[in-house]
Amino acid sequence: EFLRAAALNAELSRPDTVVARDFDNSLKAVHYTTAFHPQFNNIVRCLEAAAEYTGDPAFNAYLKAAAHCFQTSNPNAYQQMMIRWLEAREYPVQLVMVWDETYSDTFLGIKGSVDSALFIADKELSGIVQKPVKSWDQFTQSFQLPGNPHIFSGFYTRVYQTLSLGGALPGMKLRAWNLPDDPTIRQTLGSHQLILKENTLETLENDLIPMINRIFQLRHTDIPRQEYLNGLLLTLTVHELGHNLGCYDAQGNLLELNDTFEELKANIFPLIWVMDQHARCLMTDREVEAAIAVYLALDLMDCVLARTVPGRRSYARAAWIQMNRLVEMDAIRVKDGRIHLNLPQMETANRKLLDDILLIMSKGHHNAAAMYAKVHGAPINCLHF
Repeated sequence: EFLRAAALNAELSRPDTVVARDFDNSLKAVHYTTAFHPQFNNIVRCLEAAAEYTGDPAFNAYLKAAAHCFQTSNPNAYQQMMIRWLEAREYPVQLVMVWDETYSDTFLGIKGSVDSALFIADKELSGIVQKPVKSWDQFTQSFQLPGNPHIFSGFYTRVYQTLSLGGALPGMKLRAWNLPDDPTIRQTLGSHQLILKENTLETLENDLIPMINRIFQLRHTDIPRQEYLNGLLLTLTVHELGHNLGCYDAQGNLLELNDTFEELKANIFPLIWVMDQHARCLMTDREVEAAIAVYLALDLMDCVLARTVPGRRSYARAAWIQMNRLVEMDAIRVKDGRIHLNLPQMETANRKLLDDILLIMSKGHHNAAAMYAKVHGAPINCLHF
């Protein structure tokens, strides 16, 4: 019923509208500014007051654009807010306000939650994540992408200390955020990655290192915490850079599998990049093993989170597809419930997997995507984590 109605009324398919029944029992779209009028009015008051306290012209313009966005249902207002936000990216304080995340909408996958966050830049850790950005142009020259993908440039990244989180973010424990989602803005102004310091450190200490100790059998048994942290920050950055490469109009035809294949694509690039750095003698054997282990553990954490957080289900399916394919191509070996990394096969296997995924995405073959996910997406039952 919804799809039939949305074919006649595009407002129903917007990420920022509530679907309700009209007096005649038909479906109608109610914009968030109306549906949540008291809450949005309060946001507007806070933003207008905050604008009076900043002397930075770019950040001031962003706050005013955000206030206007929360007052109007015009989609251009949202775009203007995100443009002003990108223009203020050098400002050390970041206030992010979006409603274009659809992961929490497991029924239709199109309605956005309202997310907000207040950050301040961490200078020391921000220096680490510049390494992938500086090497990206040279690295991507080694790929021949099928079809005619969009090219997104202007990637900007920093690590931020979190001052406040709102909306769906606290429950999802996001470790990195790559905005805006709007492809038109990305093509003209690029994107901004925000890595959340506290969540990243907490996840590393409480989840990833314990998981590595439980289910990974590494050659190096003396990997220090700092190398795991560096590996995590580097691979998180490459993951977000990967979202900007190999983007196709046709991938929308993958429907409910689009998120899975988009995440799978972005999952592959970090492992190839790490092996490329190793080949250039820019990372040691131990650093490479730490980075790959912590990143695969991060993928497996999505499989854990998917049991209770619906928004991580697409991530979990992507993780299982990648793990199964790497086992099939001997890049990883699973023995006695533990994962062994076969580094000599790691780059070749991931490049082959990337070729498979990009071909399906570039052609928008839903049936091929569904079959690929069915054949390769089952959990590895002998892993107990």
